[in-house]
Amino acid sequence: MTALPQLKRRIVLVSSRLGGGGAERIVAILANHWATCGHEVIVVLLRRDISAEYPVHQDVRVVRLGLIGERNPPWNPANLVRLAGLRRGLVRLTPDLVISFLEKLNVAVLLSLVGTGVPVIATEHLAPWMNPLGFPWEVLRRRTYRRARSVISPTREISAWLSERMPGRFATIPYPFVSYAERPASARQKVILAVGRLDVQKGFDVLIEAFAQVASRRPEWTLEVAGEGPFRSTLRAQIDRLGLGSRVRLLGQIAEMAERYGGAEVFVLASRHEAYPMALCEAMSAGCPVIATDCPTGPREILGNPPAGLLVPSERPDLLAQALDRLVADTAIRERLRHSALQRSAELKETGGLAGWDRALAEWTS
Repeated sequence: MTALPQLKRRIVLVSSRLGGGGAERIVAILANHWATCGHEVIVVLLRRDISAEYPVHQDVRVVRLGLIGERNPPWNPANLVRLAGLRRGLVRLTPDLVISFLEKLNVAVLLSLVGTGVPVIATEHLAPWMNPLGFPWEVLRRRTYRRARSVISPTREISAWLSERMPGRFATIPYPFVSYAERPASARQKVILAVGRLDVQKGFDVLIEAFAQVASRRPEWTLEVAGEGPFRSTLRAQIDRLGLGSRVRLLGQIAEMAERYGGAEVFVLASRHEAYPMALCEAMSAGCPVIATDCPTGPREILGNPPAGLLVPSERPDLLAQALDRLVADTAIRERLRHSALQRSAELKETGGLAGWDRALAEWTS
């Protein structure tokens, strides 16, 4: 029996902008994927600026509302004008489904569409106990999330935390991530790779300190950090202080990561906390043996059981150094973890990722 084709839908994805962070990258990935599936996809941005945006498919329509200006407290009358503008902008698009990204924007979208009958999916992207919204946003989140068709989180831990504290329909769908082809061993160099925004959360200072403890014993290995952010000058000063100027490279923002993932022998995630680190998933898809901190939330859930990589406590450079030393010294362990990473990556793509979002989309629009 021939399967019926999936109905084509008009999907509106709402974000403040289309560049600069993980949530915005997910917007681009989903928009591009659903456009190639034949859906009509519209990305609505609250900002007008177009600097450093993730590329979108030619069939994706981008609408810039220009509603974000100076920061105002939620009770400022100017925000009522913005809510009205957001409501007009969304309703005129006659969407089958609206998906909003990031916590405060979820609240704004849900408030703006009260009484319209437009179904809204809210998405959480941070561990809420690590990133409290403060008053009155926490109250507004509890009041508005019950109106959402569903509230999606990338990990079960985040979904459980939310469901224990507020009414609503909560579900877990891991982030979609870009997969990279595995390269032969001959293409890999003795490089330890880390990827992410240069800020305190990502723990690059801990990684550099750990690398300093093994660098003298492993003179053929180097550390490369891909990303940009406000912590760059602090990290550069740390590198210079430890005498690692020739061994640690801050690469800046890299537009295309295939060569970096494919050329690295080891990948390290040293974060103090996460939600669902996409860089870890991408590295595993490329066959990188991985070390990750067992921080809240994401790494343990991504690596699975048994873990498809080495887990170490966060903010423990001594234990991270031990894991690094073990991995760079033993080719057999790296090969075993390379195989485990590829296998786990395939499982993640099947149970979550784009496949999971496609299944959810069919349910939401049925």
